[in-house]
Amino acid sequence: MYNTPFSTVGYITYKRTYARRLDEADITSKTEEFPQTVERVIKAANEQLGCGFTEAEQERLRKYLMELKGTVAGRFLWQLGTDTVGKLGLASLQNCAFTVIDDPVRPFTWAMDLLMLGSGVGYNIQRKNVEKLPEVNINFTAPTRLDTADADFIVPDSREGWVSLLGKTLKAAFLSDKKPTFTYSTVLVRGRGAAIKGFGGTASGPEDLCDGIAKVSTILEKRAGKKLRPIDCLDIMNIIGAIVVAGNVRRQHRLLLETQTMLSIFLQNAGIWEIFLLGELCLTTLLFVTILKICMNTSGTAMKAKVSRMALSTCVFLERSAGWVILIILIQMCRVIILVLSSLWLLLKPVV
Repeated sequence: MYNTPFSTVGYITYKRTYARRLDEADITSKTEEFPQTVERVIKAANEQLGCGFTEAEQERLRKYLMELKGTVAGRFLWQLGTDTVGKLGLASLQNCAFTVIDDPVRPFTWAMDLLMLGSGVGYNIQRKNVEKLPEVNINFTAPTRLDTADADFIVPDSREGWVSLLGKTLKAAFLSDKKPTFTYSTVLVRGRGAAIKGFGGTASGPEDLCDGIAKVSTILEKRAGKKLRPIDCLDIMNIIGAIVVAGNVRRQHRLLLETQTMLSIFLQNAGIWEIFLLGELCLTTLLFVTILKICMNTSGTAMKAKVSRMALSTCVFLERSAGWVILIILIQMCRVIILVLSSLWLLLKPVV
């Protein structure tokens, strides 16, 4: 018997993240303890991954895992030994993935599929790649949810079904000439709280999926007759991430690769008050640096002068810092101008 040196937080994290239900079909079932997880991993290493560990090697691995001297990837702790690995192989065990947004459908659906399997996904939305996407159909309208048996598309109650709904939405926006919209039904999607046997956890119900598809459609409708911008692709990826988290995956990781500065990305999405606050932050930083510079310039005179030379040092300070004082005044004037312009914009903008 091995002693596992779990801390309190470590044990809680294990139970929350990696311990599977003993009865996957029963949402109230107890979850594994660590020795059971270790045995599941060791058994699956031979049966599912074909590692071919001998009895001695299995015992050595068991010792390392139980004493927390080594571990397999978190994806392996959660998934090994389940039917999902048997069906999908390494795709369900993958830690990291990457795609380039240069196609109107596949990068988005592929990213959603991998995220729902628990992998982190990086994506490239550089302008040179995004510009390869065609224009959004000028007649595109958001798909309509009917929840009846005669809808154009009945969403299957599976990971693939959720991904297919996103794919059909993107195809309607970019690739469909005759009918740039469709109706769909979620009557087959299990309700909130139902057990998920394969991947584990509980279902969120269809509402978060439908809300995400509506938000993606809004972005596409706003770009009707135009091409998507990198910022639009970023927004769509963020919405996909929200759907994935809501759809039971405990977390999702995405990594953005883009050559635009963070400032340019911010300004494309920011409202007037966000821009005002950014200006305030920049000016406050400049003011702080200015005051610091004054102190550095006078450190040999006013800051270190003897009391008997205080009057002379004060004069030297004022003489040296006159330009900086003027700069401070200009900074404050800029802050006032920004505030006035922001207020005028709010007063004069049309009411929507």
